[in-house]
Amino acid sequence: MSSYATMYRVLRPLHPCASRRPPVFSALVPWKGKRDMIITMSGRSGVGKTSIIKRLLRRLPGSRMLLSWTTRPMRASDHPGEYEHVIRDVFDRKDADGDFLWTVELAGERYGTSRSDVTRATEQPSRLYVAAMTHDKVMYLHELCTAEGIQNRLLSFYLLAPPPAILRMRMRRRGDSENSIERRMEIDADWDMQAQQSGHPFIFIPDIDADIENKITRIRSYLEPIAEEYLTTTLSENPPP
Repeated sequence: MSSYATMYRVLRPLHPCASRRPPVFSALVPWKGKRDMIITMSGRSGVGKTSIIKRLLRRLPGSRMLLSWTTRPMRASDHPGEYEHVIRDVFDRKDADGDFLWTVELAGERYGTSRSDVTRATEQPSRLYVAAMTHDKVMYLHELCTAEGIQNRLLSFYLLAPPPAILRMRMRRRGDSENSIERRMEIDADWDMQAQQSGHPFIFIPDIDADIENKITRIRSYLEPIAEEYLTTTLSENPPP
């Protein structure tokens, strides 16, 4: 058994849906829940956070990104509504004014989530919000939701990484420079271990044969009970084209 297969066996979260084939959200099924939900995706650079989020958003058109602010230049792979791109002075001023729930600096660029954006998301009825966040900042969102008594509306996934060569390949495909890739590889080298030891309520999604589709299937198995509780339409038994 490979080390990744072993990791899958050890870290696979127990769930009543795990033993059966998870259904797939049909295309154009809107999120029509009674309440809003926030789903976070964390993991090293190149694990597939953006790819997974894009597919979830396509299959649940009522869903949207929880806006993040950043000083980095726009990428072709960015999803509409994923980032507010601003110059460093604007970001620093908002940070000094206490506008951000959390901030982080990666490879020389700053990222953050506005308190007002999170509050707005938790007050919107029938919305599913998805956010990519570093693992160490997820706790701030959990603390805020717990303080507001809405912790049951937050679900946090952590995507475990494939071998380094595959991470580098994926970052090259999205257009990262070699210098940026190596800086990111150095910065997040220990993130998987840190997340597993953090005690945060992560659902760990293993990387089986570096297959992103495998991760998506696992994530769907956790979204199914949420869909059963909140969606007014049924789930499709077949994947969308």
